Amino acid sequence: MAQILVFAIDWTPEAGDVGTGGGLRSRQVADMLRDAGHRVAVAVPAASKTVALLRRQDPARLDGVLLYDGANQLEIIRRVRPDVIVWQWPTMRAVPMSGLGDVVQICDLNGLQDHEIAHGIPGLLPLAEGKVLAAAVGADLVLTGSEEQNGYWIAKFGTKLDGVPTAVVPYSAPRPLLPPRGQEGKAGEGGLQKRLCLAGTVYPWNSSLSHLDGIVAWAERRGDVRIDVVATIDPASRDHLAIRGQLERLRRSPCVSLSFGQSVGELFQWLGAGGFALDLYPPTIERRLAVPIRTVNALACGLPILCNLPTQLNRRLVEAGCARMVALEDGELGGDLEAGPGPALVEALDAAMDLDPVRYAGMRAAARAQAEEGPFRWEAAAERLAEGVDQALRRLRRKVAWRPGRKHGTAPALGHALVLSDEPENLQELRLHAPFGELYRQGEIGGYTVVSRNRVVMSTLNDPEATPVDAIWLQRRPSSATVLALHAIDRPYLLDLDDHLLVSPTYRAAFPPEHMQMGRMLVRQCAVLSCSTARLAAQLGRYAAADVVSKAIVTPNLAQGAAAPRPSGPPTAVVWVSSDMPALSVSTIPVLRALRDFCLAFDLDLVCVGHTPPTLLTESDVRIRKLPLQRYADYLRLLSSQAPAILFCPLETHADPATQDFIDGKSDIKMLECLATGLVGVFSAAAPFADSTLRAGPVCDNTYESWYDGLCEARETLLAGGGDPAIPDDRQIGRRGLAPWLEALRAARLDAPFPLRMLKDAYVFVYNHLTRRMLTKDEFDEAAYLESNKDVDRAVRNGTFQSAYEHYKLYGFFESQIGHRAHGVGGEESDSMQLFANLLGTLSDLRTTTDNRAPQIEHLKAARAARAVAFRRRGER
Repeated sequence: MAQILVFAIDWTPEAGDVGTGGGLRSRQVADMLRDAGHRVAVAVPAASKTVALLRRQDPARLDGVLLYDGANQLEIIRRVRPDVIVWQWPTMRAVPMSGLGDVVQICDLNGLQDHEIAHGIPGLLPLAEGKVLAAAVGADLVLTGSEEQNGYWIAKFGTKLDGVPTAVVPYSAPRPLLPPRGQEGKAGEGGLQKRLCLAGTVYPWNSSLSHLDGIVAWAERRGDVRIDVVATIDPASRDHLAIRGQLERLRRSPCVSLSFGQSVGELFQWLGAGGFALDLYPPTIERRLAVPIRTVNALACGLPILCNLPTQLNRRLVEAGCARMVALEDGELGGDLEAGPGPALVEALDAAMDLDPVRYAGMRAAARAQAEEGPFRWEAAAERLAEGVDQALRRLRRKVAWRPGRKHGTAPALGHALVLSDEPENLQELRLHAPFGELYRQGEIGGYTVVSRNRVVMSTLNDPEATPVDAIWLQRRPSSATVLALHAIDRPYLLDLDDHLLVSPTYRAAFPPEHMQMGRMLVRQCAVLSCSTARLAAQLGRYAAADVVSKAIVTPNLAQGAAAPRPSGPPTAVVWVSSDMPALSVSTIPVLRALRDFCLAFDLDLVCVGHTPPTLLTESDVRIRKLPLQRYADYLRLLSSQAPAILFCPLETHADPATQDFIDGKSDIKMLECLATGLVGVFSAAAPFADSTLRAGPVCDNTYESWYDGLCEARETLLAGGGDPAIPDDRQIGRRGLAPWLEALRAARLDAPFPLRMLKDAYVFVYNHLTRRMLTKDEFDEAAYLESNKDVDRAVRNGTFQSAYEHYKLYGFFESQIGHRAHGVGGEESDSMQLFANLLGTLSDLRTTTDNRAPQIEHLKAARAARAVAFRRRGER
């Protein structure tokens, strides 16, 4: 059986807890999975109102409870190590679908969550729809609440859901919460017939609220009808104050009973006392396709339904004899306290209240039958859920068995890929030529071309400019010219990041603000985000203030093959590799003291590759050999030549928040290098190493004692020999490790290929136009201008012009002549290029802020419209 982690919508209630529909749905799914024999852990939102209440009143109940928010979901996943993750509300997901190991991802789309997120505001619906679709794309299984909802979501997803199974799992009231049969209420089998019930979270767009004033007026005139309301009001609703005001006003009526915050057990007892449930809704698409949780709860307690919408559900309930249809007239909203309800509603209400007791008892029995034997039967829903989970697990096993290599006679998954990289050669080796070269050799892609600063530096083709490009892969931080050229061709692209470039750490030279601004823009605008770790993808989303995890695909760093044999014997050296300043701050002294004392105690050399060792080491008696950085393949050979040796891999764990985020965004590449070269590593207990599934050596706290013990443990490992270091298949380039890289390229496939020469033309446009502004006399380089324009030089000598700058100002600038070597000569970056790139970044920041404020803006618009309607009605009265 599988280990399953459920990220619940809300607190999963016991009988004594106040519950919501989302909490009950989460409880249902968790209970059904447990009944199927799975091990289930449930994480609930830290922001839940019940959690806040328990913190004040009964904090002991929170002991051992997994509380999640947008920042700690990855830690919970690492702690539970699930085989299956269930996202009950997919838009709350803050980690990518990939990069979490071999895990099945299930999204529960019970109801029309796009409409619920929009709170009935039309202007918010497109935004909400996009959020739901983006959050659920890539799932291994999608759950829905009815066949109608299933069709709705399949239509919304279109081709994005191709091949992804769906399972219709209707809501069914959790059995442990239901009162025993015959003990539902205190009024006996017949119950309180002349009673109307309204229960659940109240919104104007999904409840009987608009009819309630008129119904109360009708009940007061009759004098023998009770109206019971058990309400929950969402404080995030734009109308929550108006709703509470309306309910409090109705409370003054002698026929109205109003309560807030009943426990689930009390609620089910209350429903079982009898009467009719009010399901009178506005005719929106959300209500037409909904299977309201409050309705199913009423049926489970034997409460018949009064409904008005001719939905599939309501027609089924009417045919089963447990509901009565109210045929409201067009525009009939139920009236107000003075006028009362419209005639159609009055007739239906009177008929229900005056129903023969025997027929009413039959309706109650039919209601229970619908919940126990009909479409909401627990066993049937549980069977569908179990079948869907088993199907998703089978799909996972097929994915695990994947190996690169195109079958004979089949076309490549992708044609030709264009890679834009202005990065150093060693970074291109690891995250460009290694995976792309293997994909090309295996026939998974037709080829690739690498362009760096407007120059083709490598291609699998003889004439790449004539070949259509099927995908654009942008590596790390490009030049301003590349950013502007991408903007000019206006094609979707994939951005590949293996470092957190949106924040500047304090232990090294600060990144220029314009570089971080450009990084934010690229992260927001890319069609696909390729990241080395899931944690990095989540961090980039927070710093870019945008939802990026829905488009993120984790493409881990890969080893060329299986783990290298580890030579046994005493270590010859400790190797420390860092391309710039060590990623240490407050832990520097204890960690380096442990390294120094260990080297001195066992007479070991310290081999430093890349960086200059700190003075604490250089001023000690430790023998230090310093080696320069080199090509990645040569660097791996260098590490192998040092074996048996210990690789020293410290990372800070107690830095300031921004620096710690930068460090935590790193990958476990050092662990992979240890295994690939036969070394034993010693690592800080920082997120990149603590999260990793690789086992390459001890992981230490950043204290002197822990590091010294860890280094000694690594030495003992080498002395003892043996062991069986291994690199799993999903981290080997010739095995399953290429699968996410291929998935990322497929996701980045362009709708229509374009020729590479279009990009070359864009670079020409950038260098010849966007880089140009008229220089001041101080900026103007007269010698360079005369050297490149011999005719001007002669004209100045002849006295036609007083100076070269005069010609430039009158004629040269408008003829696209260059006035300074740094302004466009030889394809160099210019101030103007950076200026235009900064402008694009600023526009991106502005657009993101506007998009993020869109819900607030639409809420204000809707509130203003509601106030206008209210004022107009008052005027009409």
